[in-house]
Amino acid sequence: MIAGVPQAAMRPRTVLILVLLALIGLFALLNWRSFTTPANLDFLIARIEAPLGVLMLIAVGVLVIVFLLLLAKAEIAMLLESRKVAREMENLRRLAAEAESSRVESLRAALHGELAEINRKLDIIIGK
Repeated sequence: MIAGVPQAAMRPRTVLILVLLALIGLFALLNWRSFTTPANLDFLIARIEAPLGVLMLIAVGVLVIVFLLLLAKAEIAMLLESRKVAREMENLRRLAAEAESSRVESLRAALHGELAEINRKLDIIIGK
């Protein structure tokens, strides 16, 4: 816990993704010679000789970056929405407090009026 802020545990999905990425990295490390062996690659309009394993690792890296960016975008959108909701809740809380205060004041005024009326009637009955 840092300064009273509870630490969130990692979600199982996050742990699974990290484990899979670690396994892919370990697999690439253990088979690096095979990954870097050049191969003839056909790209419909061109044919090149390049290491297929390295190209596949680059593709996985690009996909990871894209998904991280999408995740960050979703997280930012969620934070902005929660701030908006919190602001709206605070405004509603303030309005409710003002309405309650107004009701209390009107009740106080009504009670003072009733008390004045009762005092007036008592004065009449007592004969002042």
